[in-house]
Amino acid sequence: MPLDVIRPGKLFRTPTSAVYVMAWNSSSSTWIKQHVTYAAFTGLGYRWDEVQEIPYAELPQGDYATPLSDQQHPTGTLIRSADDPRVFVVDTGTRRHIPRPEVLSSYHYWWSDIKSATAQDNQLPIGAPYPYRESSVLYDGGNLYITDLPPTGDNRKRPIAPWECFSDRLSYRMNEVFVLAPDALPTDTGPIIYC
Repeated sequence: MPLDVIRPGKLFRTPTSAVYVMAWNSSSSTWIKQHVTYAAFTGLGYRWDEVQEIPYAELPQGDYATPLSDQQHPTGTLIRSADDPRVFVVDTGTRRHIPRPEVLSSYHYWWSDIKSATAQDNQLPIGAPYPYRESSVLYDGGNLYITDLPPTGDNRKRPIAPWECFSDRLSYRMNEVFVLAPDALPTDTGPIIYC
């Protein structure tokens, strides 16, 4: 199932099922559904308008062994503490800072997705900053780039040449471009993308 349809941390249900969240199963290294109890739903600050309804055929087959805890948000959830203006994403046992609003937008998150961090969320160690989503299009006023994630896991930018590749061959649209100051771009530069 594409994670763009049900991303990590997203609540979903079928017309006849309970509410689930997309959860990471570290023992099998797969994404599976995890039951969301009423206590977890209310305790973690979820709203009914956040629950995506999907067809039964798209319901993930694997089930997490235990229901979602009402003490800690699952992987993929945006969190912020009352005493800290930074926004983090819970990511498999860590909190990763989202350094720029454009990074948040590159994953199709909304500011309204941010939840109040629980005490257990705040005890998670802070991991590496969250990168731009792979294949994000960045523009610095003179150059157009596409991001990728090499094996190191750090974002890098790849220039597009010629510009016609952007729309003609790669089928990107202008509303997908993040306009940034040059110092907001990833520092590493990868090979040029030719079409």
